Amino acid sequence: MGNIENKNIIQQEFEDDILLSESSKEFKRIRAKADSIYNKKINTQRNYAKKQIVLFKKRIFILKEKTKFRLKRFYRLYSR
Repeated sequence: MGNIENKNIIQQEFEDDILLSESSKEFKRIRAKADSIYNKKINTQRNYAKKQIVLFKKRIFILKEKTKFRLKRFYRLYSR
């Protein structure tokens, strides 16, 4: 189990590093929203496979929200 926890910690640090490198309050808000939604679901799952599915859904949620934000920013930039 320790190896799995280490992988999750590394993944978390990687995601945090991406957010910090882009230094956007919006991305930090998206991450906080995903954490609040999905961390409760992860903690209630006892099965490893189910936890991985919830983590995958969380990553997809973050990706979709970031894409929406970038598209809005792109649209505002070129709509002028």
